[in-house]
Amino acid sequence: MVDRVYRDNRDGIRGARVREPAVTDIFYISLYSLSILLRRIAAHLPNQEANKIILDLGCGDKPYQPFFAGQYDSYIGVDINSKTLCDVNATADHLPFKDCVFDVCMCLQSYEHMADPQEVTREVCRVLNKTGFFIMSTHAVAAVHDYPVDYWRWTDQGLRLLLGSYFSNILVHNVTDPIETLFQLVVTYLPTNKLGLLIRVFLNKTASSIGKALINRTLPRLVADYLVTAERSKN
Repeated sequence: MVDRVYRDNRDGIRGARVREPAVTDIFYISLYSLSILLRRIAAHLPNQEANKIILDLGCGDKPYQPFFAGQYDSYIGVDINSKTLCDVNATADHLPFKDCVFDVCMCLQSYEHMADPQEVTREVCRVLNKTGFFIMSTHAVAAVHDYPVDYWRWTDQGLRLLLGSYFSNILVHNVTDPIETLFQLVVTYLPTNKLGLLIRVFLNKTASSIGKALINRTLPRLVADYLVTAERSKN
């Protein structure tokens, strides 16, 4: 077991584009909303002791590590890409850890890439201790992206079904509201010229405010991303 962080991003130098996206970013709406929600969840974890062992599954450059400052002894990243800040190069369906090791597991924007999400979920449950806490996010509505592969899109009911055999107290948060989701899709397909950039900035800046103004209207459920929190089942 790795007992300290070897490839660290606690200062947040790496991954700032993901954690604090610029308003010109194509994925600003989703990334900005996800970052706000994740920061809030990280600040209110079930226990606030500073001796946690955190697993970041599909960690990339560990962009969200700064959100957990002061809450861990070890922050371990796993990724299939060894050029990232991962500490362990492995696949999520065969984690090279003993049972009941981690206090928190985080897997963000990766489940759509998992060939066997059921097995990944079982592995996450296995390596979490009996009071372990799982944080994951994934796409509901998004354009297909080919790296490394893109297999799945989810609904809130599907995520509860997937996690229900292994976790309890499952909370599914909508990262975006319907208006934000529609704007995110439009922004994705705008041209990359100056006019397209201006429209992108306008939509990125106004998506949230328009969504809040229409929040009380009956709109069909449409979500770009979900963020889920769950507790490891005791049985």
